[in-house]
Amino acid sequence: KMHEICLKLFLHRYNTELLPVVG
Repeated sequence: KMHEICLKLFLHRYNTELLPVVG
């Protein structure tokens, strides 16, 4: 479960930081 939480946090950070730059 802990790994899933870290993965979700990573994806959230990826979405908030990288998507605006790409799009």
